[in-house]
Amino acid sequence: MIKRMNKVTSLLVAAAAVASIVPATAVSAADYKKTETKEGTIYSAVAYKDGKVYVDGNVKDGENDGAYYLSAGKYNDLSDIDSGATTEMFGDKYLNVDNGDYYMDLSTGKVEADDIEENSIDDVALALRKAIKNNADDRYSNHDVLHDDTNISEITVGPKFATTWYATTYTSKDTGSALNIYTDVKGNYIDADYNVGKIKVTIGQTTTAQSVTVENTKDAKDFKNNNGSAKVSIANAEIIAQDKNNIYRKTTYTVENAVTPITKINGVAVTGSAFTVETSGTGNKVNFTAIQKISKSQASDTVDGAKYAASVTNYVLADENGAKIDLLADAKFSAFGTKLVSYAVADEKVTAQTIDFKTTSGFNYIDPQDESTDEVATAFDVDANGNLWRLESGYIYKFDNNEDWVKTYKVDGSMDSINVYDDNNLVAWSKDNGNDDQVYTIVSGKDTTDTTTDTTNTDTTTDTTTTVKAGWNKNADGTWSFINNDQSKATGWVKDGATWYFLNNSGIMQTGWVKDGATWYYLNNSGAMQTGWVKDGSVWYYLNNSGAMQTGWFKDTDGNWYFLQDNGAMAANTTVGGYKLGANGAWIR
Repeated sequence: MIKRMNKVTSLLVAAAAVASIVPATAVSAADYKKTETKEGTIYSAVAYKDGKVYVDGNVKDGENDGAYYLSAGKYNDLSDIDSGATTEMFGDKYLNVDNGDYYMDLSTGKVEADDIEENSIDDVALALRKAIKNNADDRYSNHDVLHDDTNISEITVGPKFATTWYATTYTSKDTGSALNIYTDVKGNYIDADYNVGKIKVTIGQTTTAQSVTVENTKDAKDFKNNNGSAKVSIANAEIIAQDKNNIYRKTTYTVENAVTPITKINGVAVTGSAFTVETSGTGNKVNFTAIQKISKSQASDTVDGAKYAASVTNYVLADENGAKIDLLADAKFSAFGTKLVSYAVADEKVTAQTIDFKTTSGFNYIDPQDESTDEVATAFDVDANGNLWRLESGYIYKFDNNEDWVKTYKVDGSMDSINVYDDNNLVAWSKDNGNDDQVYTIVSGKDTTDTTTDTTNTDTTTDTTTTVKAGWNKNADGTWSFINNDQSKATGWVKDGATWYFLNNSGIMQTGWVKDGATWYYLNNSGAMQTGWVKDGSVWYYLNNSGAMQTGWFKDTDGNWYFLQDNGAMAANTTVGGYKLGANGAWIR
């Protein structure tokens, strides 16, 4: 079996170009493509980009079983690989054949005898030792240890054929506990147990309330008037997803103040069911579970010489009021920047659920959509972009990352297996149809034939869809839309490169202020989501790293305090809560 067949990703389809005009004919979600059925036997197959495919079966001459590499429409014999060999995906382009006997480069078809996987572990060990030894001797007691393949492991959740990241641990010099380290093969690592995101801890009630913000596990923040110190610890960290830029973990947070009881976390009362309060003496501990979105980029600073994540955002497994929300049982996850898609497959059925990340008044939480439950999946796969696919009764469906499955391809009804790289590169075949008439189809960008519209329950088709270039397209009225590879218009948030854009329900790119749920965002004239300070008219606003409009007290990177009103407008030349604010909005100390 293909070990990484169900791996997930957070990347949306990248824009191919900013080019052509959207035609007058609308692209309907009901449109699908009919594929060409070919006779032949496939036992297993792995689709790759640019129409390149690994095939184990009888597809070349109709007589002999074998392993083949399909490229540019030509089947090339892989003489070193026997039919029936086990294969597992590894890294950004390799197949591990028969537990490391060979590695096949899917980008070239070259078969190598070197153990690529073991060599990668060795490279990681050497790169980490070089990066950590003597640089982080105040952080780790074993900073000079050279790890090996017994304690360096591949992070196996995430998209197919993505740059491989690895996990290991080093020992804390302060506590003796194991600290989680995540790294690429070049040793660009992050200490994942230091930065925990912003945790605003409040004690007291309205008139006596005090708040401090804790951002890491090493430091404690003091309340005024000897009311104790807030500190944060984490435990039970479980990696559930990754994409190109982030690692996602489900983690238990413990926030503690030994002197005075904690009343709120990030502005939400700890009376909500998502929080567990442990009383001890005059203080307490508050426990909650959150999804951490951890940047793979290193912060510019270090902690005792060790590199840590540039940013971490924590999303409590709760609604905006702090009521607990449970995730789908036994689920796996795909990451898409502002959301996760959870899914569970059992007994040829799949249940999928989209989980949106939301922020309201500084509280980060999750907003699950309705489940798409018990959809028949004769075959199921997750592509290199993290999208879910299923095969049922002669149709291949793609999940829209919201609530619906979109009929994308029509194939022969006997087919019962699929392998998908992306919308334009996939293989479907009849692995066991009970007779000798086995068939298959390979979609490799230009291999699809009839474009059809599903208007009846028969196979009658009508060629009504005009193909539009995937990516940004300018409409006749001057507005812009983003066309997915399946020819549907994107709606909601779309990430192009490092920039986020928002498209309304009609697929039109928005500019200016946009409200998504209860949160406001600001998009410039080019549609790009803004972060940091933004001046709209004569008023200044601040958008956090997620683009959400900030309200209340806020401390910028220069250490200055500002107050942003409920509508986000920065207060200036006034006094708020006894604190005087200057003409530039900064608190005058």
